[in-house]
Amino acid sequence: MKRLGVDPPCGVLDPKEATLMAVSCDSFQYGQEDTNNDRITIEWTNTPDGAAKQFRREWFQGDEACLMAVSCDSFSYGQEDTNNDRITIEWTNTPDGAAKQFRREWFQGDGMVRRKNLPIEYNP
Repeated sequence: MKRLGVDPPCGVLDPKEATLMAVSCDSFQYGQEDTNNDRITIEWTNTPDGAAKQFRREWFQGDEACLMAVSCDSFSYGQEDTNNDRITIEWTNTPDGAAKQFRREWFQGDGMVRRKNLPIEYNP
């Protein structure tokens, strides 16, 4: 994943700063099942304010990229537990010849669901 237009250039953000990643956020009821309608699930949890959010899924071709926006309210660094703050991205490759239509069994069956955890590093 590549962040674009982030200051400072090293990519480490102050807790009050935000960076753009361009994924739209659909509201949902925490603890209730959310049905996937597309191929890739992008969600984040364990935010500093304790609010979990799930993002709209997207179907990507192999040469496409995604720009996502993630921000949080300011907080007192050092007084909050930030050890496990991360962004988790899950995806699966579709079977050969599959139509561009989401199928829940791709994530539930024998297919391989891939996961990438991106730790959030704060600049205290």
